[in-house]
Amino acid sequence: MLTILLMNPRNFGIPIFLLLISLLACAGCADMPADDGDGGFFGPRLTPTPSVTPTPSYLVESTPISTPLPTPSPKVTMPAATQGATTYLEIYNTTLTFNYNVTAFGFDLSRAPMNIEYSVHPVMVTRVIERESDYGTHEVVTFERDMPSELAEFVLTIYDKNTLAVIAKEGYGKLYSFDETQQLIIRTPGNYQVEMTGSFVTVDVTITVPPENIIP
Repeated sequence: MLTILLMNPRNFGIPIFLLLISLLACAGCADMPADDGDGGFFGPRLTPTPSVTPTPSYLVESTPISTPLPTPSPKVTMPAATQGATTYLEIYNTTLTFNYNVTAFGFDLSRAPMNIEYSVHPVMVTRVIERESDYGTHEVVTFERDMPSELAEFVLTIYDKNTLAVIAKEGYGKLYSFDETQQLIIRTPGNYQVEMTGSFVTVDVTITVPPENIIP
C-alpha cells in the first residue's frame, strides 16, 4: 500500500500536509511557557508590594503594643456646685477690759475650725524722750511720745478640758507679738476651754464656728 501512495502524486500531498500541521503544533507548544502557578496566558502573575515609609534616623522602631478598647465608665452625677464661701456662726463677740483678771468659758467643738479674732487696745502712756540733735551743735533735745504701757499684756490660752493640756497659747505684749490685731484658729474638734487674761488692755474678741456646732 505504501507503494501505491508513493506512486500516486495526488495521494502523496495529503501526508505532507498533515506532517506540516503536526510540526507547526509542536513548535507552538515549545514557545508557550509552562504554567507553574506563577504565570498565565497573558504573562507572569504580579504580586503587590507593600508600601514602606522610610523611618527617620531619630525614631527607633518598636514592637507595636496592642491597646485594649476603653471600658465604658458608668455615668456619675456630680453634686451641684456650692455657691459662695462657707458661712460661720458667731458664738462670742464682746469687749473685755483686763486688769490682772481672767475670763474663761468652755465650748465643745464638734466640727472645726474655731476662729478667734481679737484686737488689742493697750493703755497708752506719754514718754519724755531725750536725744542728741543731728544738726548744729548736736545739743540734747527732748520730745514727748505716746506709747503702749510696758505693763500692757493679753494672753489667750486654749485648754483641752478632758486632759487639761494646753492646745494653743497666743497673745500681745511682753513675751508675745506687739501686733494689735491677731487671729488664732483651732483646726481640730475637741472639748475646749478658752481662757483670757491680761493687764492694761481692752480687747475686742470675736469667735466663730461652723453652724453645725449649734444647729443639729
